[in-house]
Amino acid sequence: GLNSLINNDYLGFQDDFMETSVLQSFSFQLNVFQYSVGLQRNRNNLGLLTGLGFQMQNYRLNDTITLTKNINGIIQPEIFHRGDHQKSVLTLFSVVVPVLAEYQVPINNYKNRLYFSGGMYFGYRIASHTKIKYRTDHTEKLKITGNYALNDFRYGIMFRYGYRWINLFAMYELSSLYEENLGPEMHPFTFGITLVRF
Repeated sequence: GLNSLINNDYLGFQDDFMETSVLQSFSFQLNVFQYSVGLQRNRNNLGLLTGLGFQMQNYRLNDTITLTKNINGIIQPEIFHRGDHQKSVLTLFSVVVPVLAEYQVPINNYKNRLYFSGGMYFGYRIASHTKIKYRTDHTEKLKITGNYALNDFRYGIMFRYGYRWINLFAMYELSSLYEENLGPEMHPFTFGITLVRF
């Protein structure tokens, strides 16, 4: 999937230092467990499902900006320029638990099904880091692990749609990316294609 940050409010912070390149900001999710239950006795069209998955969110920042915290723990940009072809990213790893209602529409005498699902998801950040890649005489990487005032607990809404091999999803985070008063208010929005349906 692709990541973006929307509904941004930089009040009290330097403007737009978290401006990201959507087409270069990726999300990958691996679902390792699923549990579903039907809500109908005679027809199997409506049900609830949950599970457990791991998500990586990668945000491509301005090439010459990385993130740091001041002595009060407040996030702020830091100009960093060491060479040519520089790239800067912020990466988060989280455990995610969705709780979704799903409705399925039988097609072609139940051989295939069109499905729509939506609901909430809950997540917990387990790791995060910034990384800058640049080139002098050869390629260099600077990776710094830290929490960067990011919210540990995440929650939001998720929608999915699919038919056979076509599976689309969208996730909007109701919680802000950063802890209150430690970073600008902004909400991750992720959308894309599911290769293996959850």
